[in-house]
Amino acid sequence: MGLIEKALAIVMIPISVLIILEAFNVYQIALPFDKILLGAILMVLLQVFVLINMKMHDQDIRMINIITVIVFMLPGALYIINLYYPIIENNIIPILLGVMMFGEALYAMH
Repeated sequence: MGLIEKALAIVMIPISVLIILEAFNVYQIALPFDKILLGAILMVLLQVFVLINMKMHDQDIRMINIITVIVFMLPGALYIINLYYPIIENNIIPILLGVMMFGEALYAMH
């Protein structure tokens, strides 16, 4: 992974921990921005940069790469869509987003 992906991962780790703790009502911290929206945007951006990085380094993008990007992009995209068009219950999305963000950020750091 490139430098941009690693920088996003460094930001995503503490935000994902805050999202998970807040989702389970363990700890809440008042920040001047929406942590879940920031996490959703970062998750989508990270996946877009992964695809761009693969294309830049002349790797052929296979179907499994596209499916993986869609799976990891899905919670972030669902949260952003759910802000404007409420289609699903909102209490499961932060948990799913936080856990997937944490795992993806740890993977991006290797």
